[in-house]
Amino acid sequence: DKTCIFFEENLYKWKDAQKNCQSKGGALVEFKDEDEFDIVVKSINPQKQTVWIGGTDTVTEGDWRWTSGKKIE
Repeated sequence: DKTCIFFEENLYKWKDAQKNCQSKGGALVEFKDEDEFDIVVKSINPQKQTVWIGGTDTVTEGDWRWTSGKKIE
C-alpha cells in the first residue's frame, strides 16, 4: 500500500472536500487503526486545525464507515 497525502489550502465542507479529492483521482484518507490516525494527524496538524478524513455516517446515523464502505472499528 502506498499513500500520498495532499494538503489543500482551500476550506471546504466535508462533502466538497471529498468531491475535490475525487476530481484529482484520490479519496479522503482512511486509517487502519486509531494509532495510525494519532501518528499521522498529530504529525501533520500540530496546531489542531480542522482536517477532513474519509469517515462518515451519512448513510446511517451513528454507523461510521470509511468512504470505501469499510466499517470504522
